[in-house]
Amino acid sequence: MRNIVFYSPHFGENILRFVRPLLALQNIRLIGLGQDPTSYVRSLNCFDDFFQVYNAMDEKQLTRALSDITKKYGQVDSILNILENVQTLLGRLREKFGIEGLDEPTADKFRDKAVMKDIFRANGILCANHKKVASPEQAIEFITQNGFPVIWKPVKGAGCENTFLIYNSTQFHEMLTTVPLNNQNLVILEEYIEGEEGTFDALVLNGKIVFHAISQYFPPPLDAMLNPWIQTICMFDKNMDSPENDEIKFIGAKTVDAFQVETSMIHMEWFRSKKTGRIYVGEIAARPAGGSIIDVFNFGHDINLFSAWGKLMVDKECNLSSVRKFNSGSAALRAQGAGSRIAGISGMNLTEHRLGNLIVGRKMPRFGMPKSTSYIGDASLFCRGDNYSEVFQGLRFATEAIQIHCE
Repeated sequence: MRNIVFYSPHFGENILRFVRPLLALQNIRLIGLGQDPTSYVRSLNCFDDFFQVYNAMDEKQLTRALSDITKKYGQVDSILNILENVQTLLGRLREKFGIEGLDEPTADKFRDKAVMKDIFRANGILCANHKKVASPEQAIEFITQNGFPVIWKPVKGAGCENTFLIYNSTQFHEMLTTVPLNNQNLVILEEYIEGEEGTFDALVLNGKIVFHAISQYFPPPLDAMLNPWIQTICMFDKNMDSPENDEIKFIGAKTVDAFQVETSMIHMEWFRSKKTGRIYVGEIAARPAGGSIIDVFNFGHDINLFSAWGKLMVDKECNLSSVRKFNSGSAALRAQGAGSRIAGISGMNLTEHRLGNLIVGRKMPRFGMPKSTSYIGDASLFCRGDNYSEVFQGLRFATEAIQIHCE
């Protein structure tokens, strides 16, 4: 019996989508570890046992909990997690308990964005010019060399979280007032690459890519981060066999090799420069994609990547079909207005009437829920079909017709 620990501070629906398929795996004991109330977690009927800590980011508490698990059940075979911000913490815990998987030094390559970009450059992978800065003087030096606009982002971040585009000196000095720079508060300044943006996602088994898919954003997420009214569409094109996509696939494989990925799902962000047409890599993460990307790929292939991730990580197997059956996409719908809570949704009936069978899924918010501050938004609509343009235009119609109201 293999002891599989699934660690997460909280077990909300986005996490449970990865947990539930694990129940179908053979010869495992699935143990939950987190800070949610025991009564809540047990009501989920997802775990054979659950160990609660009061602070799931406290390494000492997690160490004690893993010691208790080991005493009760024996050696832990694997610790699973899908969150970006705990990768180095889990790496240390794996090392302490002799558990296979991503260790701390490897995890830090994915978490420290400056280290990550140094690896890109050392392996001939194009990425934006960047600098880790700890003072206004260092920041000014970078801006003098590269000019405006520049991207300001945390050293250890995920996606576009806490990321800003600075167009001029006035905005730069405003940022310095808001976020003082020092040795305890470093940030990454990065050259802004204007152009297309998307993702390369893959399952990697023993260092070999065994499944991959490519998505593209319309417009790029940073545009949506900076403009709350923008609702991003994420598209999967089933006709991936083109010179443009071949370059993305080649660079994706090169990046996997550069980071010596063994067995993991990876999520890589790419940019196609408007100026040169060349592919730049923004970031790579050793985890599944967030948001609606996995759903988009599932609809495009008629597969279940949530289940495939678990089988990959636990059984070290992948038997996914790579047949691309449909063009698919999602629209990230964002609540508008000055209110802080969801009060209503309009335009759904019109959208359903117009799009018909193109619609294959939706995630809608509950009334009274807090309004999201993320570009991922408060709701998602999923479409798929044989014609790429029809799917894309359908999603564009949805972003214009559907309104989520706040109060």
